[in-house]
Amino acid sequence: MDLKLKDKIVLVTGSTRGIGKAIAQAFAKEGAKVIITGTIKDRAVKVAEELKNTYGVETLGLEMNIADSESVKKAFSEIEKKFKGVDILDNTPIIDIKPYIENFDKIDGITKSGWMRSSNEDVSNKRSDDRFIK
Repeated sequence: MDLKLKDKIVLVTGSTRGIGKAIAQAFAKEGAKVIITGTIKDRAVKVAEELKNTYGVETLGLEMNIADSESVKKAFSEIEKKFKGVDILDNTPIIDIKPYIENFDKIDGITKSGWMRSSNEDVSNKRSDDRFIK
Protein backbone atom coordinates (compact mmCIF):
# COMPACT_ATOMS: atom_id res chain seq x y z
CA MET A 1 0.00 0.00 0.00
CA ASP A 2 1.37 3.40 -0.99
CA LEU A 3 0.72 5.90 1.81
CA LYS A 4 2.11 8.74 -0.36
CA LEU A 5 4.79 9.57 2.21
CA LYS A 6 7.77 9.41 -0.15
CA ASP A 7 9.94 12.51 0.36
CA LYS A 8 7.58 14.00 2.94
CA ILE A 9 9.56 15.65 5.73
CA VAL A 10 8.57 14.08 9.02
CA LEU A 11 9.57 15.18 12.51
CA VAL A 12 9.02 12.59 15.22
CA THR A 13 9.67 13.95 18.70
CA GLY A 14 11.02 11.54 21.29
CA SER A 15 12.14 9.16 18.56
CA THR A 16 15.43 7.78 19.84
CA ARG A 17 13.82 4.69 21.36
CA GLY A 18 10.56 2.89 22.06
CA ILE A 19 7.32 3.98 20.42
CA GLY A 20 8.83 7.12 18.90
CA LYS A 21 11.60 5.13 17.23
CA ALA A 22 9.09 2.61 15.86
CA ILE A 23 7.01 5.46 14.42
CA ALA A 24 10.13 6.98 12.81
CA GLN A 25 11.04 3.59 11.33
CA ALA A 26 7.55 3.23 9.83
CA PHE A 27 7.81 6.64 8.16
CA ALA A 28 11.31 5.82 6.84
CA LYS A 29 10.08 2.50 5.48
CA GLU A 30 7.50 4.49 3.45
CA GLY A 31 10.26 6.70 1.99
CA ALA A 32 9.80 9.80 4.13
CA LYS A 33 12.68 12.06 5.12
CA VAL A 34 12.80 11.60 8.89
CA ILE A 35 13.99 13.94 11.64
CA ILE A 36 14.91 12.12 14.84
CA THR A 37 14.87 14.10 18.08
CA GLY A 38 15.59 13.39 21.70
CA THR A 39 17.32 14.84 24.72
CA ILE A 40 20.61 13.06 23.93
CA LYS A 41 22.07 14.26 20.63
CA ASP A 42 24.41 11.27 20.11
CA ARG A 43 21.47 8.89 20.40
CA ALA A 44 19.41 10.94 17.91
CA VAL A 45 22.28 11.02 15.41
CA LYS A 46 22.81 7.25 15.79
CA VAL A 47 19.14 6.44 15.15
CA ALA A 48 19.08 8.82 12.17
CA GLU A 49 22.10 7.00 10.69
CA GLU A 50 20.45 3.62 11.30
CA LEU A 51 17.35 4.72 9.38
CA LYS A 52 19.43 6.22 6.58
CA ASN A 53 21.46 3.01 6.21
CA THR A 54 18.47 0.66 6.51
CA TYR A 55 15.92 2.49 4.35
CA GLY A 56 18.07 4.75 2.16
CA VAL A 57 16.20 7.90 3.19
CA GLU A 58 17.48 11.32 4.11
CA THR A 59 17.56 11.85 7.88
CA LEU A 60 18.58 14.34 10.52
CA GLY A 61 19.33 13.62 14.18
CA LEU A 62 18.90 16.50 16.62
CA GLU A 63 18.90 17.22 20.30
CA MET A 64 15.51 18.62 21.26
CA ASN A 65 14.10 18.77 24.76
CA ILE A 66 10.38 19.50 24.40
CA ALA A 67 10.32 20.82 27.97
CA ASP A 68 12.68 23.67 26.95
CA SER A 69 11.43 26.36 24.54
CA GLU A 70 14.94 27.38 23.51
CA SER A 71 15.85 23.79 22.70
CA VAL A 72 12.75 23.46 20.50
CA LYS A 73 13.50 26.75 18.71
CA LYS A 74 17.12 25.71 18.09
CA ALA A 75 16.04 22.35 16.64
CA PHE A 76 13.47 23.96 14.34
CA SER A 77 16.12 26.42 13.17
CA GLU A 78 18.34 23.48 12.16
CA ILE A 79 15.39 21.74 10.49
CA GLU A 80 14.61 24.91 8.54
CA LYS A 81 18.21 25.09 7.29
CA LYS A 82 18.23 21.52 6.00
CA PHE A 83 14.66 20.85 4.92
CA LYS A 84 12.96 24.28 4.75
CA GLY A 85 10.18 23.05 7.03
CA VAL A 86 8.20 20.01 8.13
CA ASP A 87 5.31 18.31 6.35
CA ILE A 88 4.28 16.01 9.20
CA LEU A 89 4.81 16.54 12.91
CA ASP A 90 4.40 13.51 15.15
CA ASN A 91 4.62 14.56 18.78
CA THR A 92 5.60 11.53 20.79
CA PRO A 93 6.69 13.06 24.11
CA ILE A 94 6.96 10.01 26.33
CA ILE A 95 9.01 10.14 29.50
CA ASP A 96 9.93 7.50 32.04
CA ILE A 97 7.09 7.67 34.54
CA LYS A 98 8.70 5.68 37.34
CA PRO A 99 10.28 8.73 39.06
CA TYR A 100 6.99 10.64 38.79
CA ILE A 101 4.46 7.95 39.67
CA GLU A 102 3.51 9.88 42.82
CA ASN A 103 3.18 13.11 40.85
CA PHE A 104 1.27 12.39 37.67
CA ASP A 105 0.61 16.10 37.14
CA LYS A 106 4.29 16.62 36.30
CA ILE A 107 4.13 14.01 33.52
CA ASP A 108 0.91 15.45 32.19
CA GLY A 109 2.39 18.96 32.27
CA ILE A 110 5.59 17.99 30.45
CA THR A 111 3.63 16.10 27.82
CA LYS A 112 1.12 18.88 27.16
CA SER A 113 3.57 21.77 27.32
CA GLY A 114 6.09 19.90 25.14
CA TRP A 115 3.40 19.16 22.59
CA MET A 116 2.43 22.83 22.53
CA ARG A 117 6.04 24.04 22.19
CA SER A 118 6.88 21.83 19.24
CA SER A 119 3.49 22.31 17.56
CA ASN A 120 3.70 26.08 17.96
CA GLU A 121 7.21 26.17 16.52
CA ASP A 122 6.14 23.93 13.63
CA VAL A 123 3.16 26.15 12.80
CA SER A 124 5.26 29.31 12.91
CA ASN A 125 7.80 27.76 10.52
CA LYS A 126 5.30 26.41 7.96
CA ARG A 127 6.04 27.22 4.37
CA SER A 128 3.46 29.53 2.83
CA ASP A 129 2.22 26.83 0.44
CA ASP A 130 1.68 24.24 3.18
CA ARG A 131 -1.55 23.13 4.73
CA PHE A 132 -1.86 21.21 7.95
CA ILE A 133 -3.21 18.10 6.27
CA LYS A 134 -2.12 17.03 2.81
